[in-house]
Amino acid sequence: MSRLRQVAIAVKDYEKCEQELTKVLSSFVTFNDPDIEYFGLRNGLIPIGNTFLEIVSPLEQGEKLSSSAAGRFLQRFGDGGYMILVQVANGESMFRAYESAKKQNFQIIHKGGKNSDLDSVDFPNLEQGDTSGPGFEEDGIMGFHLHPKNVGCIAEITVQKPRNKWLWAGNQWCRSDERTRIAHSPSIGIVAVDIASNEPELTAMSWIRLLNLDLEDCLSVSNEGTVFSVTLDDESVLSFRKATSPLDIGLQRIYVETHSTKLKKNEIRVIGGVEFCFVKHLEAKL
Repeated sequence: MSRLRQVAIAVKDYEKCEQELTKVLSSFVTFNDPDIEYFGLRNGLIPIGNTFLEIVSPLEQGEKLSSSAAGRFLQRFGDGGYMILVQVANGESMFRAYESAKKQNFQIIHKGGKNSDLDSVDFPNLEQGDTSGPGFEEDGIMGFHLHPKNVGCIAEITVQKPRNKWLWAGNQWCRSDERTRIAHSPSIGIVAVDIASNEPELTAMSWIRLLNLDLEDCLSVSNEGTVFSVTLDDESVLSFRKATSPLDIGLQRIYVETHSTKLKKNEIRVIGGVEFCFVKHLEAKL
């Protein structure tokens, strides 16, 4: 079962973005991952139901902004949508997705994971049939990152064991006190994303092959044949439209299901360079 589990945005001003998002989402930061300092970044994970919104920001600013991948992204595009993470059902599904990425000549730009103690671990050698380790035969999480030229934006395909956990966000969110806070938030979950692509139909088809989805069941075409939407197994949606300029590329809009009385129906707010559209679940399907 494939599902949209996490979305990341990249910003220069972490504190401002965290304050704005936790307020509008009526949520909180559950985890800051110290391991991403290796990549020159800081982050914060905000739970939205059983999904997560990640804020990433370079540790080095100003002239040293280009020292990290996210910093180079910010230099080119400014604050904006950075990455999506799609969780697959199990190790077998992960193996198939990895094989599909290789067959489609996708560029894999990073691989790695965490064990149940949140220690960073290496990705198994799937080319040699090794499916041991966290996310596969052991508790933990494992993922590989794909280049945006192949899938529309940076994307991670992730396997988590047990499936209901999500170690990129740590363990604290699973405890009763934080689960209570999450349950009382009006924000229910991330249900869809809009991605601008130079070749939206090709990008949508790449996702369908990558996740071994049924074409007839998962693909819909709208807006006079210009928007191609892929529905994942949990009914979350990846929607691809034609980019209108070199800067109009990648993750552009995030749909959040909410029952907040403070937000108008289908209200859109721009936070961290990204459009957040607050909708009922069925309204998020494009």
